[in-house]
Amino acid sequence: MTKRTRLGLSRRAWTVLVLMAVAAAAVVLAPGASSSAELQLVVLDRDGRFRDSVAVGPEVEREPHLPGAVSRVPLVLGIRNAGEARARPSRLELSVPERVRLTDADGRQLVAGTGAAGPLVRYAFEREFEPVAPGRLPELLPGPDTLWVEVVVPFVYCIVLADSVPEFIPAPLPDPETLRSIRIFYAFEGGDLVRRQTGILTLALDEVMVQRVATHEEPTAGPAGPAGPTPDTTRLERIGERTAVCGDPAEPTSVHATVWRTPGDGRFIVLASGGVVRKHLYDLDGDGILEREAWDGDGDGRVDRGRTIRLPIPEMLLPRLQGTATGTGP
Repeated sequence: MTKRTRLGLSRRAWTVLVLMAVAAAAVVLAPGASSSAELQLVVLDRDGRFRDSVAVGPEVEREPHLPGAVSRVPLVLGIRNAGEARARPSRLELSVPERVRLTDADGRQLVAGTGAAGPLVRYAFEREFEPVAPGRLPELLPGPDTLWVEVVVPFVYCIVLADSVPEFIPAPLPDPETLRSIRIFYAFEGGDLVRRQTGILTLALDEVMVQRVATHEEPTAGPAGPAGPTPDTTRLERIGERTAVCGDPAEPTSVHATVWRTPGDGRFIVLASGGVVRKHLYDLDGDGILEREAWDGDGDGRVDRGRTIRLPIPEMLLPRLQGTATGTGP
């Protein structure tokens, strides 16, 4: 006959309940297990305090390294824990607007992710993070804790005409108000986090920092004519390559640029679309200004038309100077 307690439970059932209660108490009393962590990315402001929203004045370094950039802002980042449990992430992702580039101290753009992120560019950081305790000062990011934000305002846009030849036209000056507020979306994950934790950093830039300074004359183009002489390809030095997006954002066209250095320190850029070379661009003296272009208008493989131009080399065509393993693609 099964013996029962005063509550009417069998001894076996009572024993199970006691064990469950002890286990629950152990979980509650275990260090760091009373509640979840809440990691937040914060940035050091001019007053030496970590915040999730900071104003950046024109007193910071304005000399950017990337072509087309108008300002350069240093970010000293830290991790704050607003929860009640210690936590150690293994990965931090930053997603920034397309007009923003993240660079290292030497001005080299960090390696961006290749996954689709809509109008955002994603950077991922996989590091040996320290455990972040609640109620303490923020932990600086391991390794180089300072990232640099460069705001890019292009001089030219790329379009594709009916003959599928990429063309470059002057870019209108955007409203500075649309550039002054930069929202950086972040996400912590991995390690001992039980869930992905996200948030937003906001940078409010002074109006002076987003003004595009005209460093070149307005682009011009002469009448079309013969293609002109072809450079001596036996004496070219390959600099690098880059794939750019050209045309209507709803139906973009990929343009692959291969950049070569000529004997006179100029640059020769070959543009291909759909695997077919469609245009040659020439910076004859290495001053960053294109003086001539030639193109294949009918796609027969022959570059047979050309003209003189005055056009700053579009930033989208230049190979990126990649940083170190500070940031890596996912």
